[in-house]
Amino acid sequence: MQYFVCNYGLGDIFNQIIYLESNMTSRFNLIVPKRNLEVAKFLYKNIITEDVKFSGEILQYDFPTHVFPNLSTIGLEGYNLKMHSPKIEPLANVLDEKNVVIAHGALCGAEWEPFQSQKIIKKIKNYFSKNEGGNKKAIFFTERSDNFSIEKNLWDTISQTLVQKGYNTFTNLTDKQDVYKNEFLVEGSSVLKMSLIDIIQHVKENSNTILIGQRAGIFDVLKYTQNLKIIVYPEQPDWLYPGCNFAKGKEAVNVFEIGPPYNYQNVLDKINYLDL
Repeated sequence: MQYFVCNYGLGDIFNQIIYLESNMTSRFNLIVPKRNLEVAKFLYKNIITEDVKFSGEILQYDFPTHVFPNLSTIGLEGYNLKMHSPKIEPLANVLDEKNVVIAHGALCGAEWEPFQSQKIIKKIKNYFSKNEGGNKKAIFFTERSDNFSIEKNLWDTISQTLVQKGYNTFTNLTDKQDVYKNEFLVEGSSVLKMSLIDIIQHVKENSNTILIGQRAGIFDVLKYTQNLKIIVYPEQPDWLYPGCNFAKGKEAVNVFEIGPPYNYQNVLDKINYLDL
């Protein structure tokens, strides 16, 4: 049976699995970093529930300790690692039961859309379509797993602006200190420690919650929600904007993106422009 490595961050794995289920005609197994199993489980429990090609077997490995898995340590000694990009060649070209195919494809954000099934995308949008109003909240997601950061003062200033507009602000922190090394509490906000599943459940029930953060994988999932998303792109890595912005595609819902170069006043002017 064919093995696929779905690796790097949460958003990458989310898009890779949708891509594989959109294009594979036979059964396959997955190899996924331990820290991102949650996104695979979410997809197969809630979205990809019919005509499923995934066999149910997930092999795990440590990332970012290893960018790619050591095949001999997960029972696949003698297999070949093979990189695949849908921009370069059809998936069928790399299928071989002795290949472990890396599905990353050097694609980011909206670049995945042409290679993903509209049937699956529609199911994701329908999943998020029934949400209630809820109180005015704003949740900050200020970290990326590569630890490129935007200055804390910017988030603090945005938080103060939203508080003045009647929002209760929160910062979602994680317990993944091995990955997120620069986490901090945004000034004026309260601490949340929600898992991906907790966040998804919250936004399904609270359409008045604004989701704010720097461009990270969490927004590859949340881009389909009805909630307003305010995404600020860091200046580094320099390929992130405009390479990974959602405006390049057509599937993102209610997303407001701010890319470099910018300054504090420029960002605040853009946020004040919104009808909050």
